[in-house]
Amino acid sequence: MISGLRADLLLLENQLPFFILEDIFPEKVHRNSRTQNSQSERLSFIQLCRTFFRQDLEAVGVDYNLARVNSSEVKGAHFLDIIRNLCLPPEPLVRGTRNAAAPIAPSIIQLHQAGVNLGVGSTRNLFGTRFDNGILQIPKLQMSHRMVDTMSNIAVFEQCHHLNRRIADFLDLMDCFVDTAKDVELLAEYGIVTNLIGDNSEACSLIKNLIKGIHVNSNDFCFTPLYEDLHKHCKKPWNKWKANLKQNYLYTPWAIVSVVAAAFLIILTIIQTVCSLISL
Repeated sequence: MISGLRADLLLLENQLPFFILEDIFPEKVHRNSRTQNSQSERLSFIQLCRTFFRQDLEAVGVDYNLARVNSSEVKGAHFLDIIRNLCLPPEPLVRGTRNAAAPIAPSIIQLHQAGVNLGVGSTRNLFGTRFDNGILQIPKLQMSHRMVDTMSNIAVFEQCHHLNRRIADFLDLMDCFVDTAKDVELLAEYGIVTNLIGDNSEACSLIKNLIKGIHVNSNDFCFTPLYEDLHKHCKKPWNKWKANLKQNYLYTPWAIVSVVAAAFLIILTIIQTVCSLISL
């Protein structure tokens, strides 16, 4: 029942202006304080929202931090606006363009085949993806129906009320990263995605469906530098050759020994051939 109520309150068509909710919020709502004086302090409406929507916030990677929730940066018009503001990056991002001529991010499988090392990011913020020295760090993502529903509601709200469509930018990134079920499987293998849905194909379909009907602002896209760096890395043949050698021939100590032995035999054969020609 509560879960259904929570889901209904996050639907775009059910949003009520936040100032109305604050006006009708009871003035005498208190909670026990854990201070030494054991005094009680008044709960703010935004604190109650934080507690009530805790699972939804965690599903979309929001840092469950009371200090930030109480700050002015998360003020919003209603529930969805507040949750969206909490999802936004804590620091300004370098922005660029996103048009048909601009490179897009390769899929996770393509990045892996090009020698990109995958790792879990140090933050759960949706915009914490970083690529440096061949290492792509992606924030840990919990793939669940709750996450999909919450993200979908925020994205639709953003399309109606914001020009800087950061959630749309993130969904575009995920759409590029996840092209098939193999991409989800590889993300789960590296601990980046926890697939609570269970089936990789279904998870892939849900991620691909999130971007449908969602439009990024082509003149204000926050992942342009990341896309360009990943594209440049994958365009270099040497990166693919090195990754192919490592993944298909040097993946175990015994495989390495076999390759070294084979190379040694080839070298000996060449030396023997050269010596034979010289003796003639």
